[in-house]
Amino acid sequence: MLTLLIVSFLGSAMLSLTAFLQSEAEWWKGLVATVALLAFGVVVLFAMVPEQPNEQPGPALFLFVGAWLCAALVGGGWILGLLLQRRLSPGEIAKVTFLGGWVLSFCLLTFNAFT
Repeated sequence: MLTLLIVSFLGSAMLSLTAFLQSEAEWWKGLVATVALLAFGVVVLFAMVPEQPNEQPGPALFLFVGAWLCAALVGGGWILGLLLQRRLSPGEIAKVTFLGGWVLSFCLLTFNAFT
């Protein structure tokens, strides 16, 4: 249970930080960061995956999953920052996205763990 709390806390912290930074930046910067992380994941997948099918994937698979997970969090924060930019101040954007992301991710992780 503590692991679920920590993972959801870290994910929502990254989401709120991205939304906070996007609220003060140009609209295209979050998109560029998301595309760069997705491209890095694809490069890692094709460059570091073993050539023989029966070999263990090793750390390359975890690097690929991590890059795509970060791209999803940065993309989500980018969208939330753009949507909430006109209604809320940057500090309120960080609070709303952190609390909403923490509650949502903890509920989803708990539901997934116990079903």
